Amino acid sequence: MVTDYPFRNTWHFLGFELRFFANQPLPLEILTEQYLYSNSADSAILRDRFDFYVAIVADDGGDTTWNTSLQHCYDGLTGRLQLSYLNGAIQVSVDYRTKTVRASIMERALLYRTALSNWVFTIPLSELLKLHQLYLIHAACLMKGGGGVLFAGRSGSGKTTLSIGLLTAGWQLISDDESFLQDNTEFWAYGGPEKAKVSWTTWRRFGYYLGERERFNGKQIIHLGDYFPGQLRPRQRLSAICFVEQAERIALHAMDPIQAYQNLLSVAFLNSEPQLSRRTNDFLYRLSRTIPAYRLHSNLDFRALDQLLTHASSNSANTD
Repeated sequence: MVTDYPFRNTWHFLGFELRFFANQPLPLEILTEQYLYSNSADSAILRDRFDFYVAIVADDGGDTTWNTSLQHCYDGLTGRLQLSYLNGAIQVSVDYRTKTVRASIMERALLYRTALSNWVFTIPLSELLKLHQLYLIHAACLMKGGGGVLFAGRSGSGKTTLSIGLLTAGWQLISDDESFLQDNTEFWAYGGPEKAKVSWTTWRRFGYYLGERERFNGKQIIHLGDYFPGQLRPRQRLSAICFVEQAERIALHAMDPIQAYQNLLSVAFLNSEPQLSRRTNDFLYRLSRTIPAYRLHSNLDFRALDQLLTHASSNSANTD
C-alpha cells in the first residue's frame, strides 16, 4: 500500500513521470544525490507513469562476503523480472504489467551508496522504457555538425573523459555514459545523464575547465551544463557508432555489421521479459546494419580526435 511509504518524490524524464515512494527518507536522499538525468517536464504530453517503491529493511545476518554482480530471473507467471545484488541484500522486482518497481534494501547494503541508483533506478527504468521502444545503451552521445556519434564502451573505457575532452573542442552533448535509442527508422538518441561522475584523474586533466581542487577519493558528480553552457542537447539523429578503446595512437577502423552487432550486445541490458529481449535484439541488429560503426583507438589528444571524428561523422551524415 502507498500508505506504507510516507516519503515521496516525483521526477520527470523524457516525457515520463517517475514517482518514488519510500519507507524512510534515506533512499530518496541517496537517489536524489545520485540522480544524473534531467529532472524536468520537458513535454506537454505525459507518455507514461512509472512507480518506484523503495524500502530499507533490517539485515538478516547473512553472508557479508558480497558478490556485486547481477543475478536475475524472469517469472512468466507473474510477468515480473527479479533482480538481486550483493547476495540478496538488494532485491528488485520489475512488474511490466503494472509498470511498477519494488526494491528492498538491507541496511548494510547502504554502504554501496554510489551504486544504489544504478541498481534500484537505472536498470529497472531501462526495462520499463523498453515498453515504449526506448533502449538503453552504455554509451555517451555527442555531436558536431550534422550527426550524432555514439561512443560505446564498458565502465572504465574512458567515455566520460572523452565526453569532456570533446566538449572542450566545441562538441555538443546529448548524453554522458548512458544513451536511450528510439526504435524508429531514423535512429535518434535521447539524452540520458547530463551529469557526469568524474574521477580525480579526469578532474585534474581538465582543471582549467572544472577548476582547481584538492585530491578526492572516488568520483564527484558535476552538472556538465554548468561548465559547458549551451552545449547540451536533448536528442540527435545518429550518424556513427564508435566502440572506444584506450590506445597510445588515435585510429579509427571500420567494423562490419556483424562485429558491430556483437559489440552492441555487450553494452545493452538484455535480461528482461522474453518478448522485450527479442525486440531489443532485433533493434540492435537493425542498428548495426544501418549506422556505420568503427573501432576507435583513443588517446588524450582531443584536438586530433576532434578532427578525425568530425571528418568521419560528416562523411557518414552525407551518405544518409
